[in-house]
Order: sequence, then C-alpha cells, then structure tokens
Amino acid sequence: MTGGKKATPKKGDAPDDASPVSSFDEIMKELDEAFPVEGPSGKGADGGPSAADAGHAAEGDAGPTPDETPIVDAHAVTTAPEAPQAIAPAAKERSDRAMKKEVPGLSGPSSFTIREDENPMRSISIDKVVINIGVGEAGEKLVKAKTILERLTGQKPVETISRTTNRDLGIRKGQPLGCKVTLRGQRAEEFVQRALWIKDFRLPAYCFDPEGNVSFGIPDYTEFKDMKYDPEIGIFGMDICTVLGRPGFRIKRRRVAKAHVPHRHRLTAEEGKEFMRRRFNVEVLEVR
Repeated sequence: MTGGKKATPKKGDAPDDASPVSSFDEIMKELDEAFPVEGPSGKGADGGPSAADAGHAAEGDAGPTPDETPIVDAHAVTTAPEAPQAIAPAAKERSDRAMKKEVPGLSGPSSFTIREDENPMRSISIDKVVINIGVGEAGEKLVKAKTILERLTGQKPVETISRTTNRDLGIRKGQPLGCKVTLRGQRAEEFVQRALWIKDFRLPAYCFDPEGNVSFGIPDYTEFKDMKYDPEIGIFGMDICTVLGRPGFRIKRRRVAKAHVPHRHRLTAEEGKEFMRRRFNVEVLEVR
C-alpha cells in the first residue's frame, strides 16, 4: 500500500495549501465593476441593481423563494369598501309599491287613490258592469237587442233565460227573454263614463242598494254619443248595473273553502255614493 502512486492533481484544481480564493472586499469590488452604482435610487447607472443588493445576492440572500410565504402585517392592510349590491327589479318594485301604498289589480283608474293612512284592503273598485235589455220574448226583437249591445260594447251578448213558468205573462221555463253583456276592467269604467254623461252625472239616491251597488236605466240607446237611430231596429232601452267590491270579496264566489264576507268589510250605500262622487264627479240627488 505504501508503494502506491500519488494522485496527480487535475488541471484547474486548487493546490491543497492554497489560500482562500478571495476576501469579501474583493468580491464586492468585482460586483461594483460589473454593476456600477446609480445613486440614491438603489439601482446601477445602467438600470441594474446596486452593489449592496448584488452583495446580498452573492451571499445567497436573493429574497423569498416561490415556496416561502411572505409575512404580511395585518394592521398595515386596509380593506377596500364593498361595492353596493344591485337591487333586483322585482324587489325594487315591491319596495316602491309598499312606499306608495298601491295594491296590484286595484291601483288602476277604477279604484280609489289610497292615502297613506288608509288600509289598502278597504279600497273600493268596480268589480263589473252588466248591461241588460229585456224584450220578453224570443224572435226578431231579441236579435235586434243583441245587435244594439254588440255595437255599444264591442262584445258578444248572451241570452237571459226564464227560470220559471208564468201562464199569466205567457212565459215558460227555459224561454229566452233578453240579452246581457258583462264588462270588467277598463271597458267597464269607460262604459259607465259614457252612460253617466247621458244622465248629466246626476243620480238619485234610490239608485244605490244597501250593498253600495248602482243601477240606473237608459231609455233610448240613441242617446249615446256614437249611436244613431236605425229604423230597422227601432227604439230599445237598457238597464245598467254597476257592482262595486273590495279586496277579499272573492271568498264568497270561490268553489273551495267558500265563506261569507264579514259585515264590517261589506260596502254600504253611503260608501257607494262617496265612491261615485270621488271617481266620476257624480251628484247624488236626495229624492224623497
């Protein structure tokens, strides 16, 4: 073993007794030559890092690695204010309706203007308007009456049928005696306006029943503005019945869980008169 050859150093290897490669100052000098100092900005003259930064980089302090998480001061972070959330259109509509005290289906032209201090369930509106022409017999007269109603309302009338037999009047059960048309909504209000114009917006108090409904007659259909006398038809009068209602009256007409409307929620004659005054400017005549 003692007779073995010594290992010859390879080209480029430092001798065993060689001194350290260089000191820290020499390294910094070389870095300054490679990266000239710019000045107060901390970068070199040609846009590179300063010597101090390069020195730290040479020593291995090159900043946090991708695996490391930087420490953030929680007190130094400010939370940005949250943007206001957009209100859905349906929610906005409900909010606006609640502010204005409006009721769906009852805020149209045929209802009261609800005040802030009023209960919307107490609002009054026109439920329907029924126009009836009775001729007492079937045949040509009934056909003419149907023609008049169709011209006045733009709707197809239905026949009214006798429910009983009366020998003195010469009618039998199931015999057609007249025709009628039922109007609702905007059409009902417009027709009432036209009919009240014929009456000069004056109605006697006896036209109102205890439930607040209004009934009056028109002696001749030619009194309407857009109607002219037709010699082939002749003269026909008609009865007009305006039915008023409140929200909740549906419980007396529905098939399931039918119930009576409480007396405190029903309409009175005075409330019907007040509605006609406020809605159509009708003058109610107290006739004795």
